[in-house]
Amino acid sequence: MFSGYTHPAFAAYYLYHNGSGELVFQDTYVNEGGAYSTHTGVFTCPVAGTYFFSVSLTKTRGSDVSYVKCYFRRNGSEQQLMWVNPHDDPNSDYGNYLMASTTMMKLVKGDRVWVGSCTPSQHFDLRTAAFTGFLVKADP
Repeated sequence: MFSGYTHPAFAAYYLYHNGSGELVFQDTYVNEGGAYSTHTGVFTCPVAGTYFFSVSLTKTRGSDVSYVKCYFRRNGSEQQLMWVNPHDDPNSDYGNYLMASTTMMKLVKGDRVWVGSCTPSQHFDLRTAAFTGFLVKADP
């Protein structure tokens, strides 16, 4: 899968509601090198270097939580918090609430990155969710 591949990039979408706080984006537009798993939601670094990641999630209206949060995670550690706390009023409609974030990480071969430690996935709109990443610069 990763053998000899030097320019990993992925664009994953369509959130799978697994009921947990670890998000799985089950389809890809791009998965150069096959380093992103649509089964686990994890990107496994095939080339050491500096990577760029982004995620966008939309909070569903009328869910039974007032705020949603998520983290970029690397090897199980929380790296960067994403948070939105919109005003939800059951008597009026204020539109959708988008939570988006970007980050850069220095990774070594075998590091794992995913979106997790989240409010359970049923509070996000599965159709508008996206997670992307790519190698900016490989280590020498």
